[in-house]
Amino acid sequence: MRRLLTIATSVAFFAALGLAETWSGQLFDATCMSQQKSMQACTPTSSTTEFVIAVNGKTYKLDDAGNTKAVEALKNRADRTAPGAPATSSAVAASVSGTAEGDIIKVDTIQVR
Repeated sequence: MRRLLTIATSVAFFAALGLAETWSGQLFDATCMSQQKSMQACTPTSSTTEFVIAVNGKTYKLDDAGNTKAVEALKNRADRTAPGAPATSSAVAASVSGTAEGDIIKVDTIQVR
């Protein structure tokens, strides 16, 4: 019985991983975007707590866990920047893996470049 449960759990886990998708695009401040401002004006800052990712002209909101992961990823990105280095672009490129539920992505992982 224990072996059957282990096999069933393993199959369910790998099936869930198989359903994950990846989106690559630009991260923006969701609060700013909801106020219908331009994308250039909605570049995320250190105080941003809600994010959207724009992929091929469509925007997807990140779930609560995804927002937390994005805040951490942005913080880590800022920590890697050399002191005094000029900013090459204010755009934040990101790659998000997870599952879509309508226009919300349930984030598994996020990488910010």
